[in-house]
Amino acid sequence: MGAGAHRDLAQVSVTFEDVAVFWEEWSLLTETQRHLYHDVMLENLELVVSLAFLCF
Repeated sequence: MGAGAHRDLAQVSVTFEDVAVFWEEWSLLTETQRHLYHDVMLENLELVVSLAFLCF
């Protein structure tokens, strides 16, 4: 993948529905998968919050 293609991927917007796990899906996850989802979402939140501090 060239540098231009990578840059285009970074410009894609993500909606809540893209990352949300709704009850039907959540109930199908194992305990390990639920913990992984939780950990990934916390890490994403930490990254977004850290970016907010760079803007001020």
